[in-house]
Amino acid sequence: MKKTKHSLLPAVLTTLTILTLFSGCGSTDDHFADVGRALFAEEMSTDTLSLHYTLASPGKYGLATDQVSLPLYDKGASKRHNDTLTEYRDTLSAMTPEELSPENETLRKLLVSGLTDAIQVNSFSYYEEPFSPSSGVHTQLLILLAEYRLQHKQDVEEYLSLLEIVPDYLDSLLTYEQEKARAGLFMSIESLQEVLKGCESCLTEDSICAGEHFLQQTFSERLGSLQTTGDLSSKEAAAYIEKHTEILLNQMLPAYQALREGLWELREYCCPVEGLCHKPEGRAYYEALLKSQTGSGRSVEDIRSLLTRQIDEQYDALIYTLRNKNVQELLRETQGPLTTDFPLTQPMDILQDLQTRMEEDFPPLQTTVGLQVKNVSDALTEHTAPAFYLTPPLDDYKNNVIYINKKLTATGLELYTTLAHEGFPGHLYQTTYDSYHMEQQENGYLKSLLWYGGFLEGWALYTEFMAYDYATDLLEESGYEDAATIAQAEKYQRSLLLAVYGLLDIIIHYDGATEVEVYHQLEKYGITDKETVAAIYRYIVEEPTNYLKYYAGYLEILELKKQALTVWGDDYSDLSFHKFLLDNGPADFDTLLSILDIHKVPM
Repeated sequence: MKKTKHSLLPAVLTTLTILTLFSGCGSTDDHFADVGRALFAEEMSTDTLSLHYTLASPGKYGLATDQVSLPLYDKGASKRHNDTLTEYRDTLSAMTPEELSPENETLRKLLVSGLTDAIQVNSFSYYEEPFSPSSGVHTQLLILLAEYRLQHKQDVEEYLSLLEIVPDYLDSLLTYEQEKARAGLFMSIESLQEVLKGCESCLTEDSICAGEHFLQQTFSERLGSLQTTGDLSSKEAAAYIEKHTEILLNQMLPAYQALREGLWELREYCCPVEGLCHKPEGRAYYEALLKSQTGSGRSVEDIRSLLTRQIDEQYDALIYTLRNKNVQELLRETQGPLTTDFPLTQPMDILQDLQTRMEEDFPPLQTTVGLQVKNVSDALTEHTAPAFYLTPPLDDYKNNVIYINKKLTATGLELYTTLAHEGFPGHLYQTTYDSYHMEQQENGYLKSLLWYGGFLEGWALYTEFMAYDYATDLLEESGYEDAATIAQAEKYQRSLLLAVYGLLDIIIHYDGATEVEVYHQLEKYGITDKETVAAIYRYIVEEPTNYLKYYAGYLEILELKKQALTVWGDDYSDLSFHKFLLDNGPADFDTLLSILDIHKVPM
């Protein structure tokens, strides 16, 4: 899980301020540092929650933390924010590349590219949906608050102050929804009903009064840790718990009730369950969103072609694997080894095995890594993913936690590949590698302003598929030959399914496919249950480009690998390719390709 990027932010720096920063004395590198610091301060100044998840010690970066805030929406905020981002983009674009250090020039180009994408997406008023049923603010905010790190007494005070301004934050987003509805871009009645259920179930009077709400439970757990370290007395903890319950009951709960009532009043504005192309600027918005989310510079048609080719390849590979033996018999024989009897069952043992197997394929980390695997609190199991890695602050990246939702994550092969995705060589490994190298660069922290979902999730998915091969080796070494065959079949099947979902994203949002047409597409791959198809269709409508963020990112990495094989020839190795990606990412894929083409030998 990554920290949320808000686009509904008010701009706080004026054009005059930005241009003044650039017009002062000093070298171009100094000017770049000044503009970068100002941009960083702007993005953090209106969102204490993002700041807390980004930096453990904001003061070291010159950021004040005396005022707690959340990004309140007001009419015109998006345009003002875009105007400010445009000034930053133009100021950075005007800098002379030859006058910058190589590190600053690379970072400048990435900032210009990232700002350009953000400006383009934000120019489409009211297309963003903060209250998606599956990943909306109403649930994600509570999860982030539940995981809010309380390391000092000041953090507790800050956390409680955040709770007190949540009502204003939700009220401002309701205003946005009211404007969005009047613009004819409101959600469907089906989505609205799910959002209302989510608002009602995630915060109830009964759970608060009984002291059983997950915010109360996790708050008590975190205060207990502070008591253990001596930072908090029992009396202080009791007082904080009482105040916490009071805020939940008298401020947070009424705010959620008001949000529910306000959204329900907009039901007459609900739109049909259909793709973006049915909206006035839907196709153009989809193209901008696709580029921003995936980091791919390819056209929609080019990505469609990549997906179509991949579907054919994965389908052929799956059929070939399954034809080797009687698949039904194999599945019966190997059901145990792939689940409860898998050679490794404990998360830490799995992560250790993954680290050992990845040594030949990936460069070593240049720092020690602290890692804990925790079970998601019972109070949170209904509200979180099967597993997630919560990105640590930039200045505390050596302390890492992977959370496993035991209610939703199976053991065996699924747990093995999931931990590869979230841990090694996936998110945790890539984040630690990147954070270490950012720490070595004077302005490296500015990379935190960049969010390349296609690279990040594409990398995690790429390593997850590698983990299927690692699991195959593990099963063969353990004497489970048949289970190893099934592990390969599972890899191709998962890849095929994600590719199909990615293609559905395009045909729904760009071509306007109906639920019936989607049914006929999925029917080809054995998915015929109408309720299942309806759920897939509705999810893709509600979360445009989400599947492509993962799978198009993965395909772009495969395309880069093909290019590396061509450019480097006999000098190619998986190790050198992975080092290239890690050293130059996260980035958009056009930038990575241009860097790759320049270097005729591995870097």
